[in-house]
Amino acid sequence: MKMASNRKLPFGYRMEFGEIVIHPLEAITVQKIFRQYASGASYKELVDMLREQVVSYDSGRLWNKNMVARILENRKYIGNQGWPAIIPEEQYDRAREKRSGKAAIPKKTAAQKLLRRLSGCHAAQEYEQAVLRLLNRVIADPGQICAPPVPAANIAQIDGLRQALRNELERQPVDETAAKNLALELAYTRYAAIGNQEYETMRLRQLFERYAPMDTLDAELLRSAVSAVRMRRGKVILRLKNGQIIEGSQLFSKKAGLVSREWYPDLANCRRDGYDFDARYEEGLASYREKRVMDVLFREGPTLSKDLKRLAGFGGDGLKGFDTVITNLQMQTYITVHSFEYARDKHGQPYGWGIAKYAVTEDVLGADVSRGAYHRDPEESKARIIRHLGLLYPDAFDKELAKFIR
Repeated sequence: MKMASNRKLPFGYRMEFGEIVIHPLEAITVQKIFRQYASGASYKELVDMLREQVVSYDSGRLWNKNMVARILENRKYIGNQGWPAIIPEEQYDRAREKRSGKAAIPKKTAAQKLLRRLSGCHAAQEYEQAVLRLLNRVIADPGQICAPPVPAANIAQIDGLRQALRNELERQPVDETAAKNLALELAYTRYAAIGNQEYETMRLRQLFERYAPMDTLDAELLRSAVSAVRMRRGKVILRLKNGQIIEGSQLFSKKAGLVSREWYPDLANCRRDGYDFDARYEEGLASYREKRVMDVLFREGPTLSKDLKRLAGFGGDGLKGFDTVITNLQMQTYITVHSFEYARDKHGQPYGWGIAKYAVTEDVLGADVSRGAYHRDPEESKARIIRHLGLLYPDAFDKELAKFIR
């Protein structure tokens, strides 16, 4: 389709070599507007969310209700008059019906009805999307499905029976009846401890391997794989049919998260606001307590948390708030966990909670990763991350996505 290059194009399109094509970032926003509006968002709510977006409707102008209305009324988005289609016609029709006040109450899908039974409550769209993301995470890596560990009490009972059988077999002459009874009791106890979890684990892995990442919840997968859904402290928790718990996470908002090496430079640049730690301290933006911790890590290298606390002068009559300082420095990406050390039992096997060993991030990832985006303005790094997350979660607005990197 050809048009004159000086004609103003609708939001969502751009001109390339004299031809109108879809503008990827703007098209994502168009799709969000139609989805959110059809799901119940008002014009005011849409405008509030859009004003938090990186992508503007028109350079130098804030989003307003007229702009939203113009988008919702534009049939070009469904491919009319030869324009490239951005949304399906059914989506446009749902928005049009709502605008005309004729929209019917949408029927619950089979997956939504099942989700309500599994959770015991009405599942809002955000709740449904969180379950979808968790299931897609398992689809991407079915190997993470594993049988829950056997309880310690059962392990002790099994070890006792195993030792009793060993003793019986070493006794001469062997009492075959006693040995047979012990062997059967051992087998039964092991089976009872495991139950059908091993079978369920294998079944679930095979089930998830058959699925590709989903755009919407699949009722059959939900029915076959999940036994319960709960919300706890803002996190969605799934219990799989083998008893395994799969948890969502509040990424980066004072919580732990995983960041790829590709995106860590921008996260560090955004979190550090362009400052190395020494520069931050000289500007009065870092505390004396944080400086003490950083000095130890610069001098000693990777250090166990208990030693770091002592060497930096915390505890007893010394400085207070060690855990808060560690959290702040991790949030600002100046330090990171290097590894964990565990206590070991008499067999040399690790047990209990690991003790974290901290290090300066550059010592773990290298300066090319930690400082790899310093050539950008921190706000540019933030915008890049938000745009990337927007592609991964197209239903989320920038205000929601910004919570990922606070």
